[in-house]
Amino acid sequence: MKHERTLLIHIGYPKTGTTWLQKIVFSNENAGFIPIGGERSTVSINWFLEDVHFNWNPNKIRSEIDAYVSDLPENKTAVISQEILLGDPATQKYHGECVINRIYSAYPNAKILITIRDQVSIILSAYKEYILGGGTYNFERFIGLDMQKKGFLPVCQYQFFKYDVVIDYIINLFGKDNVKVLPLELLKYDPNKYLGELFSFSGQEYRNEIIDMTNLNPIHVGISGPMLEIFRYANKYIPKPDNKYAIYPLSWLLTIKSIHFLHKIIPQRINNRFDLSKKHLIIKHFKEEFISSNKKLATIIDSDLPDEYYFLNY
Repeated sequence: MKHERTLLIHIGYPKTGTTWLQKIVFSNENAGFIPIGGERSTVSINWFLEDVHFNWNPNKIRSEIDAYVSDLPENKTAVISQEILLGDPATQKYHGECVINRIYSAYPNAKILITIRDQVSIILSAYKEYILGGGTYNFERFIGLDMQKKGFLPVCQYQFFKYDVVIDYIINLFGKDNVKVLPLELLKYDPNKYLGELFSFSGQEYRNEIIDMTNLNPIHVGISGPMLEIFRYANKYIPKPDNKYAIYPLSWLLTIKSIHFLHKIIPQRINNRFDLSKKHLIIKHFKEEFISSNKKLATIIDSDLPDEYYFLNY
């Protein structure tokens, strides 16, 4: 009987160091990983997101994935890493439950990797991504604080970040041994432990020299502070083209360059002050729900979470 290959599926969350993992770890064949369908496994969007109708066929998807995996060396771990499989609050996409069910239908023995980040900073990061993508709402409206009409949902739905609900659902499907949760904060403060846990879960041996640890800085850093507000207003009058392959108008390109230039010369303390005001809004309105969720999560995954971040001890 042919031994079934390990398939690691990294489903998100967005803004949790996913680009670093894709570029530095999963694309490093010496580390024992081989990404399926390119660095960001964009083919997985076709497999699990493209067909929204009832004719989605798990056997067809399984066959297509197996075609990639079957030819790989047996000592390598095949990886699908696509951070929006769980959803993307910056673009108001919340398809996670559907995608998880589809993954389970096609590959019930897959190993599921979920990367998380404290809710305050991930929501703020999602807002910056939303503005960079052409968004025009202020932060209060983005998180739903000034939504008056029933039936209208905010762009960023805070329930998406109640990690215990999402992760408990996934564990109930795939089994606890096949689900790994890694906080971004662990990568920052103890990268060797983070990578050791990741490699062990993936069936690979971790050695310090395999991964370039000289640069753990975020690869995609958003704009913050007053320039973010200027960017938001600019989006109202100079709309970003919907098609990323379109020719961007000169007015848009000049605006972007000017904003990025000014952002670099503004003192960091000013940017931090703007960010802090938004963090306080999140804490004021959602603190108790996030603390409750994180306490349950720590029990579910049998792991301590950093108090400073996950229990909002600011």
